[in-house]
Amino acid sequence: MAKKRPASCLELDVEIVRGPSPGPGRSAFVACNNLVWTVAFPAGKTPEDSIAEQTRKALKALDDRLAQAGTDKSRMLEATVFVKEMSMKEEMDSVWREWVPEGCGVSRACVAADLAPGDLVEMKVTAAANPKVAIVRGPAPGPGRSAFVSCNNLVWTVAFPAGKTPEDSVAKQTRKALK
Repeated sequence: MAKKRPASCLELDVEIVRGPSPGPGRSAFVACNNLVWTVAFPAGKTPEDSIAEQTRKALKALDDRLAQAGTDKSRMLEATVFVKEMSMKEEMDSVWREWVPEGCGVSRACVAADLAPGDLVEMKVTAAANPKVAIVRGPAPGPGRSAFVSCNNLVWTVAFPAGKTPEDSVAKQTRKALK
């Protein structure tokens, strides 16, 4: 009879590197198979901070976490940016575009979410860990973004419903995004 193995992430046959713990059950970053995953939020925020200022603070935290993992923003592959309200997207995006290095566009989505009290922005990113790993970036639909990014035989992309109207149903917007 086969011996049951405990459900433990420590028994995988791949090396998983976890960064320092900012709190119970969390890591500053996780790295595996030449990829790094991390999140950033506006550390040191004040109630007076605008979405632009909170974005700058979150991006500074992201720079720090990526550096801890041995990589940097030029190696980012994909990002999901969570904003408190979609009306804040443009202001966040202007800071994002200034921060992303030229030619290093990211496959990025922006989503409105019910964030922690006082937070206006939070980010989740995937980056390549090894500087020798090739990254292919597709055409830029705008500054700081790429239509797709490929690395390690994986592809990241975000589909948007081009030509959507306020009257479009979710189904119609989905069909437009998938064209």
